Amino acid sequence: MGFHVFQNLRVFALIVNVYGLPVQSVNTKSLLEEAAKFYAGILLEEDIMEKIELDIQIDFDMDCAGHCVTDDCEDYPKCFTIFLNPEFTTESVFDTLAHEMVHLKQFAINELYNVLAMEADELTLGHIWKGE
Repeated sequence: MGFHVFQNLRVFALIVNVYGLPVQSVNTKSLLEEAAKFYAGILLEEDIMEKIELDIQIDFDMDCAGHCVTDDCEDYPKCFTIFLNPEFTTESVFDTLAHEMVHLKQFAINELYNVLAMEADELTLGHIWKGE
């Protein structure tokens, strides 16, 4: 029986999938899954958490450490992708994951949502947080 860094007594119904890691990175994949569930257990109410599906995509070509997007257009979205670039920052990828999980929570409870805007004849995606 192995020791798990991220232990929490709550039962997790959160579905987490990790993509973009080499096959030999099974341990890192498991740690990212456990960390996401741990952070969700702290940030989300159980009734919200059990409806969430999260994909974590490792992307070494991003120009930032992490980014959280919702994959559906509902007021209270349930499908998310968190993109992580472990090489972009000196912080731990787990610190970045924790930060992006806060954004997931904000999307999930409708504190943060996407808006489309037309600027200089170009459609852009923006965010509104708590109505501003």
